[in-house]
Amino acid sequence: MDTYRTIAKRNNLLQHLETLKIISMYIDVKHKIGSVVYLLTDEDQLKRVVTAIIVRSGGYLAYELSCGMDRSAHTEIEISKQKVYNT
Repeated sequence: MDTYRTIAKRNNLLQHLETLKIISMYIDVKHKIGSVVYLLTDEDQLKRVVTAIIVRSGGYLAYELSCGMDRSAHTEIEISKQKVYNT
């Protein structure tokens, strides 16, 4: 009887594993979570912290940036590691 239960549990587990798709990917990011960055279009050049990295449809990345209580999502080309001084 125990053998049948073991086989039934094993088969049930295998069925669940077959329906489960595991996706593994490596993402090369320019800005790591916790990094201090600046927005190119921000006249005040306020410090922002990368709080999330979002993988969008098509594989492009968006970075969630926090400045105080405000959060916004931006692409890599909008972000700089140094302050940008417009003259």
